[in-house]
Amino acid sequence: MQERQDTPLGTLQPQTRCLRCGDVLEWSEEHSVLLGCSCCSTVDEALENVARGLASRMKKEKSHWAAGRVGDIDFIGTTKTRGKFVRVSSNTDPVLIYQMLTEEWGLAPPHLVVALVGGDELAQMKPWLRDTLRKGLVKAAQSTGAWILTNGLRFGITKHLGQAVRDHSLASTSSKVRVVAIGIAPWNMIHNREALLTAKVDEPAAYKPQDLPHGSVYSLDSHHSHFVLVEEDPDRPGATSEMRVKLLKHISLQRTGYGGAGSFEIPVLCLLVHGEPRILKRMYKGIGNSTPWLILAGSGGVADILVTLMNRGCWDTDSVHELLLDTFPNAHHSTDISNWVKLIQRILDHGHLLTVHDPEQESSELDTVILKALVKACKSQSQEAQDFLDELKLAVAWNRADIAKSDIFNGDVEWKACDLEEVMMDALINDKPDFVRLFVDNGVNLGEFLTYGRLQELYWSVSEKSLLHNLLLKKYEEKQLLLGAARTPGPPGHHPPEQGKPRFTLYEVAKVLKDFLHESCKGFYQKIPTEKPAKGRLFHSQKNLAELEERCEHPWRDLFLWAVLQNRQQMANYFWAMVSLVSFFSQFSSSSYYLSTVSLTKTGLCFVSEENTLLEQIYGPQLTTEADAKSSLPTMEFRDSPPGDPAAQSCASVCWRFLLRRWRRFWSAPVTVFLGNVIMYFAFLCLFTYVLLLDFRPPLNGGPGAPEIMPHFWVSPCAGGITGDHQSTHPFGSCLSQARDKHDPYALDPIETLPCAVLPR
Repeated sequence: MQERQDTPLGTLQPQTRCLRCGDVLEWSEEHSVLLGCSCCSTVDEALENVARGLASRMKKEKSHWAAGRVGDIDFIGTTKTRGKFVRVSSNTDPVLIYQMLTEEWGLAPPHLVVALVGGDELAQMKPWLRDTLRKGLVKAAQSTGAWILTNGLRFGITKHLGQAVRDHSLASTSSKVRVVAIGIAPWNMIHNREALLTAKVDEPAAYKPQDLPHGSVYSLDSHHSHFVLVEEDPDRPGATSEMRVKLLKHISLQRTGYGGAGSFEIPVLCLLVHGEPRILKRMYKGIGNSTPWLILAGSGGVADILVTLMNRGCWDTDSVHELLLDTFPNAHHSTDISNWVKLIQRILDHGHLLTVHDPEQESSELDTVILKALVKACKSQSQEAQDFLDELKLAVAWNRADIAKSDIFNGDVEWKACDLEEVMMDALINDKPDFVRLFVDNGVNLGEFLTYGRLQELYWSVSEKSLLHNLLLKKYEEKQLLLGAARTPGPPGHHPPEQGKPRFTLYEVAKVLKDFLHESCKGFYQKIPTEKPAKGRLFHSQKNLAELEERCEHPWRDLFLWAVLQNRQQMANYFWAMVSLVSFFSQFSSSSYYLSTVSLTKTGLCFVSEENTLLEQIYGPQLTTEADAKSSLPTMEFRDSPPGDPAAQSCASVCWRFLLRRWRRFWSAPVTVFLGNVIMYFAFLCLFTYVLLLDFRPPLNGGPGAPEIMPHFWVSPCAGGITGDHQSTHPFGSCLSQARDKHDPYALDPIETLPCAVLPR
């Protein structure tokens, strides 16, 4: 017979028992002894006895505790899926539930939690609302790594959400990308709940979901992955709603990261769809915990009442009372209506936590609306930059630079460079080039931000599956082998293994760069010796490693190399553009001549005499950052000059020399010369043909005509070109020289090629 355990989590307290007699062991702080057992003479012996039996005791008690309380569910039906469930009491600490979800069941900490509230009465869902769930909520949860909390029962909007999760899982090609839907349901509302009592650790419970009519019990939805089943106290109705509020509050206090050094508090948001009046009490408790709410306009119920009152801007008790009666005509109890009116007024007093979204009129994606709602809730509480860091980190995690630019960096908050250092590291590590540009434009100075220590952290974050990690690991192991051979005697190749992930240094980075760039990277991060170091001086070049807190001398170049080695194209393109910009400004020396030349050639309308003193103060090699480069631009002030001014005359002279130089380069270009030769050749043929066919007649008293004279003058330079004087400029010079140089036996004589030289009469 299968063993059952009908005790909810939270009422079980594990006890330590003696391995021999089975008595409960209790520690007495007053007498410093173990009470309740006489098998062991000393405390040490008793503790040793307990330690020996700990593994076997836990193995036996684990299955005993898990029976009917923690286990798996095999949903039997058209699609066979498996879920996990835990049965808890109404007074269970939310900490234990969160630990069960993350530690026992292995769920990654979420980057967002969306609690779906209301919609239990929606048997027939509107098409736009179905699209909002399928294309909005489920897509947002998948793209942001969010959890969706529902009641987990197969009816109302939860059923439609489960179908959206199913459609998404069928359309997804990756098994790793899935939507986490967690159901928190009352134990007494579950249909066929006796089947769950047979579940054990290694034996899932078979459960067949059914579509039941509206009533007091419903089946579990088979498209949810995890369930928290709450055993409510009969004297405390609505304990499940209180459990949801407490769990959301606990999750909002936890912190999570996104692969980088920074972390942020997990944002929690409630999505209100329709809703009965009993939702108001839960909504007010959530607002008391500073939980933002996103109200779906047009879904009916309490949601439409709140949207109507928010659009009006002002309301009174009578108008709220009238809206409640129009929306819920069956509510006739004056006491309940008065309580609802008070709750609505208290809820509307926290308008900064309420955001309205109308999918029929707004084209914004739901994840965009959610992030804006979170930023709105934060703005109303404070205008300090530190209070917006969590929302900014969330925008980085979601890669929504557009929202960060429009709602966070819109001028309402004064950001300092030190406030953005942590999120800058996150953007670099997680390959977010748009955020890197945004942070640089809003105050991050890479010359002050990037130290050798931070650069080393960037190389620590390299993915273990990348080629760069393998190259760095190879150099790291070579160094460890040499260090082990020099310090610890032993057989060749023997060195104590290191635990954990290797922490690469800039020494390994320099070695990898040398393999790629050879001598071009000499001096990067350290002075790499070209000769083999002598005995006892292994890695003597490490003493030349820069201090980790020292700022990088060439930050843009270092980040460019880091991005190229990781094959991050967009990031590398941006850093390369900045390297080119900095290099351009770095070419300016202390002499004002070069700066004046640049100003003159670019504009031709500048003064040079009055700016010399100011321009001489700019020292070119110090322009190593974008901020330094920008600081030199105001010194190049351009304005109109009066006539006759020496500076204006100098500018005019420069302009004329520039135009003449461009004119000479144009006409001496090979393409221009070739096209000119072709045009002149065909022009000569046309003129020569005209003279022979139409104008070739005995000379009149005035001599030959103008068309006949022109070919004589045309070929006269060619006669000199035959001797080599004008072959490079005459239209036929290049052809004649090529024929003569190749000694072509079929090449015509130069005189024969010019029949127009002697015109027969």
